[in-house]
This record gives sequence, structure tokens and C-alpha cells, in this order.
Amino acid sequence: MRALVVLLALVSLALGACGGERDEAMPPPAPEAPAPSTRPDRPRAPEIEGTGLDGERLSLADLRGRAVIVNVWSSW
Repeated sequence: MRALVVLLALVSLALGACGGERDEAMPPPAPEAPAPSTRPDRPRAPEIEGTGLDGERLSLADLRGRAVIVNVWSSW
């Protein structure tokens, strides 16, 4: 019987948390400022050059300001 009471209490709490009303008078959150393009607390990436899948030379410096993922792997 005690377990049933505890279970009903937990279900009541869970369902009670789902029924909140939204306050229409509350303004929407302000947009966050964009992240700065350079961070003084981190060093710049090293100059990396390689060959792309199309055979052309590719330099990391040519992609400065863009998000880049460098996947370095080897087959032995």
C-alpha cells in the first residue's frame, strides 16, 4: 500500500510539472551576440597545407574565418 501511495505521488508531481501556462506578457529572450572571430586566449592554428580529394593544393590559411575540421589519419 505504501508503494502505491509513493507511486501516485510521483505521478502527480510529474504530471503537475507538465501543465504550466506560458506568460504571454513575458518578452522573448534576447538573441546572443555572435562569437568573436579571434580569441586572444588561444593561439592561431598552425599553417597546414595538403592535397584535397580533387588533387589540388589546399592551405588552411585559405580557409581562415571558417569552421574547419582536420581529420588526420594514416594506413600502415
